[in-house]
Amino acid sequence: MDTGARWLGFSEAGERELLPNSSLFPQISLVGQGDAMRQSSENSRSSRFVLIGVLIAMLAGCQPPREPAPVPGTPVVPADADPPVVPEEPDEADEPVAAEVGVEPEQPPAVREPEASPAPAPVPDPEEVLERVEVELDGLPLYPLSVAVGPSGQLFVADHHLPGIWQVEEGRWRLFFQGEKTFRTPLNAIRCVVFDPQGNLLAGDSATGDVYRFNQEGQPESLTARDRPLGQITIPMAIAVEAGGDLLVADLGDHRLMRIPAAGGSVEMVADLPTPRGLYLDQDQQLWVISAGRLLRFSPDGEKETIVDQGVFEFPHSVVIWDEVAYVSDGYARTIWRVEPGQAAEAWVHGGPLENPVGLTLDEDRLLVADPRARSIFAIDAGGRVSPLSLEPAAP
Repeated sequence: MDTGARWLGFSEAGERELLPNSSLFPQISLVGQGDAMRQSSENSRSSRFVLIGVLIAMLAGCQPPREPAPVPGTPVVPADADPPVVPEEPDEADEPVAAEVGVEPEQPPAVREPEASPAPAPVPDPEEVLERVEVELDGLPLYPLSVAVGPSGQLFVADHHLPGIWQVEEGRWRLFFQGEKTFRTPLNAIRCVVFDPQGNLLAGDSATGDVYRFNQEGQPESLTARDRPLGQITIPMAIAVEAGGDLLVADLGDHRLMRIPAAGGSVEMVADLPTPRGLYLDQDQQLWVISAGRLLRFSPDGEKETIVDQGVFEFPHSVVIWDEVAYVSDGYARTIWRVEPGQAAEAWVHGGPLENPVGLTLDEDRLLVADPRARSIFAIDAGGRVSPLSLEPAAP
């Protein structure tokens, strides 16, 4: 028995071979044994290949042929069952015979008529839509953003979600103007209202990028678009009227302060301002501006001064000057800030019933606040006492 260790070698052709360890068997010469060992290795390798082929053939042969999967709904018929009997179709001569024995001839299946498409919904009448909106709102504003006091003391409120303008008359809400629900139509996205010195109501609209003046018939007239579909302002957030009648507009979309001639027409850029919102002209014709979270003041000569820098307000909207004191509405902080000359801003009114104070205006000895989240107008007296205006819903 060969007990000698073997090591792996390579032939001249590069084939691997197992050779005896010559150090253990020095007396055995390797000469003359290479051919025999090589032949044995080749026979062994050939035998392995043959065995593998036989195994593959056996595995392939033991698998029965697969039958196609039955179609759902098709009965399974055993292989040894008799073939089914297919009845012959009767010809035309057999039909009278079947009728004679009282059997009805088979009728072809009825053809289903295509279902008719539903009729289009009728277009509602605008008057009915208006009445339905008033009922749904229960005569109250949806999202009041701005409030203005008219020459006779009447209140006008811009309702962004109506969209349109409410008028407060004899302690009751009344619909003054309602825009359409279609985008790019006048006052579809009303932002602000204010009165000019002549007692005309002005309104800014971001849906058409325009400012409108209402005529005696209560209809809006474009000031910058005229015969074009869109105006020359993008998002008019606030309007202030100069002594000469020209309008200053805070354009949030273009980050600019714009001027519109009193009679309307081409607009003029006054200043670049980041995110301008509130505007107010005091009795000295100084312009107060809410811009990028700051309270700014411009002199009549155009010099700018920062009154309150960033980091005090959370989300300021509007500003008014009351007895030389600035008041700023802050929606996120639910606060009305008070800024006295040369003093730091202080939280004058904070929290409930205010939920999101946005619009501000003066009404004699009180400050009016438009709060869209509370869907209400609040009055604040000089002592800081807050009370909602007690108004009856609009008549149905």
